[in-house]
Amino acid sequence: MTSALVNLEDVGKFARSGPNTKRILQHETFEVHMSLLSLTHLRRPRNMALGLPLLMMAGPCSSSPDAPDVFDAVRNDAYTAYENASQQEIIESAEGPFGGFSNDDFTVVEDRADNGAQPGQGQFRVACDFSHFAYDDPIVKPNEFGAAHLHMFWGNTTTDAASRVTPDADPDDPTQLLENGGGTCQGGVLNRSAYWMPALYSGGSGPDRQIVLPSDITIYYKSYAPDIVQPLPQGVEFLAGNISAGGAHGVSFVANQRLTWGCYEPNRGLIVEDRSTIPTDCTPDQTIQAVVQFPQCIATDASGDPVLRSADHLSHTMQVDNNDACPASHPYRVPQISYLVEFPNLGATEVSKWRLSCDAGFNNENPPEPGGCLHADWIGGWNDQTMDAWITGCHNGPAGPRNCSAGQTGQNGTSRWLRDIDRSRTEFLVPDPCNSCFNDRMPLLDID
Repeated sequence: MTSALVNLEDVGKFARSGPNTKRILQHETFEVHMSLLSLTHLRRPRNMALGLPLLMMAGPCSSSPDAPDVFDAVRNDAYTAYENASQQEIIESAEGPFGGFSNDDFTVVEDRADNGAQPGQGQFRVACDFSHFAYDDPIVKPNEFGAAHLHMFWGNTTTDAASRVTPDADPDDPTQLLENGGGTCQGGVLNRSAYWMPALYSGGSGPDRQIVLPSDITIYYKSYAPDIVQPLPQGVEFLAGNISAGGAHGVSFVANQRLTWGCYEPNRGLIVEDRSTIPTDCTPDQTIQAVVQFPQCIATDASGDPVLRSADHLSHTMQVDNNDACPASHPYRVPQISYLVEFPNLGATEVSKWRLSCDAGFNNENPPEPGGCLHADWIGGWNDQTMDAWITGCHNGPAGPRNCSAGQTGQNGTSRWLRDIDRSRTEFLVPDPCNSCFNDRMPLLDID
């Protein structure tokens, strides 16, 4: 890859302008390959078209307001297609019972609508790829750019510290996830939700530290009470994993089905044994997987509407065992989201150097609990019609709960699947452009 430094003035030369520009057009490709983007935090204006392939990297190596605070790696033009389209434009891009869901750029008609009936449990699953990495956290540290440990983001390609979802927001507000951004999950911009977790490092602080890229990201939306499950509210904020009220993360945890590391066997589709740290003894035919399950019960306000967030980031949600009822304090039941993030098994010598960006002593040569701070975040940003399509088709429609495990949307009358994404990758380690950042300054709390 050829390196090139780019500044804001240069990037601006590629901006679209003019009142007649149709924003829903796919981006033209402009060939800029970068290993380092020397910029302060960059939020792309709606009328700025950046084609790919493109690699942008920078990092917050000081507390100066002029210090770069984001680095970004997006590998595929399809991920940024339609990123400038408003929700209304997406809805109007196709005709049909679910609006833009029927756009052939987002979904494709297949012979079978799903994998068959699944009594007692609706299941909808999508595949994703990572979008970018940033020292941002729009839930725990909103509007504080560069203030968080390093996160890996997927889904919406524009997520940063200012991102949010506000009802009846101005479509031109660049902070609004529903109105901005490409998508790195199946279906592209039909799913502008923000997904993130701590970045996975190889090695401690220093010039040799690298960032580990995932080999696969799978997101489940399961309902264990499909007859009463409701749509995920736009903009609801979820935290899950080794995290406590206020957003402080723990040092270690006891592994179980809700939160675990493990050696994953692709042929069997399961983790062999739950682990509380990153396993270093996986066999060559196994990969390394992190699993985080989210709450499925949400509190409601005096009007009966779901509460989207709380001051401590947790109390508006509650997690219950699979088939248990939601309590009266949190009666709004939604599909349970699970992250299954898979990393390649690069051998014990390499994997023994791995640690999450929030781990205690992550900058040291041998942190005591590698992977022990495992947690994850989510902000809802599905296109309403698309969410209606898969909830009706896979969870609680007339055909009953279905198995929709490959982006199928079930028995909704369309036989449409969310378009797949390119997840091919042969290189899984990239240099950390800010290999001495933060030095364990983030607060830690042992809550196991």
